[in-house]
Amino acid sequence: MLKKIVVVDDNEPLRTLMKALICMLMPGCEVSTAENAEKGIDIVKAVEPDIVFIDMIMPGMDGIEATARIKNLLPATKVVILTGYDDPALRKQAKSSGACHYMLKQAMHNELKPLLNRLLAQRNDV
Repeated sequence: MLKKIVVVDDNEPLRTLMKALICMLMPGCEVSTAENAEKGIDIVKAVEPDIVFIDMIMPGMDGIEATARIKNLLPATKVVILTGYDDPALRKQAKSSGACHYMLKQAMHNELKPLLNRLLAQRNDV
């Protein structure tokens, strides 16, 4: 079954890098991108992805609020918060919003493949 992933980040080079890395690490995955949370939620509604990677801090709606909305729409979709801030309070907010993982952008190269393998192997039980 085709695995679908959405990357939402206002930083265009990071979106492009994430999409390229995911496609390289997980051939056959369908990767969509959006530059803000509002467009990301629209894409999530349309494609019903297995995983959403979403930036925590963006103009307009932030990643925390967007995560809560995504989880309300599609409870089985796994949401990973992307951030440059290693802050316990932000981790707690991310978890409370329904995120399954809090990934530091600077650790992405080391964490992305094992995280994708783990999340895509999990059953989508709600």
